[in-house]
Amino acid sequence: ESQNFFDLPRDIKLSLKRDGSNARGYFDDELTKQRRDWKEAIDVGVPGSRDWSLSDDDTMNACLDGYNRFPSSDVLPNYRATVVQYFEACQKLSDRIALLMAKGLGVSDESIGGINDEKKDGNTGTDTDEDETSTSSSSLVAKLRSRHTSYLRTNYYPPYTAGE
Repeated sequence: ESQNFFDLPRDIKLSLKRDGSNARGYFDDELTKQRRDWKEAIDVGVPGSRDWSLSDDDTMNACLDGYNRFPSSDVLPNYRATVVQYFEACQKLSDRIALLMAKGLGVSDESIGGINDEKKDGNTGTDTDEDETSTSSSSLVAKLRSRHTSYLRTNYYPPYTAGE
């Protein structure tokens, strides 16, 4: 799906461009050492509401850094769903890593939160699979999850043509 996004016409991608009031979205003008990078990218962050089922431009999803910008489903029907699924998979991995780190630091199991607790996933409102991490609201992982500001950046490096 990422390749499908970057294959879109430039005007469609630019309609999703991040700006001074919204740090989320497409860009192709990032600088390194005052020189334009040879890449295009799109940044997506956890919605302000923590609820991916809400429309991206819903006022509940506004954050200090803006809101997510995705191409419409008539342009790329599977793009948003694929990005959300990947974002959530990364979050579950982060939860597992946080649990292991906390255990390694000697934090009690009661404070950490458990794996396979009977609870709905607080980010999506969907039932979690049996092997996924879900937690009580007072647990360490739940607190980390409610406060994180994680981003997912997808980069594309176009082929270089000599002289460009």
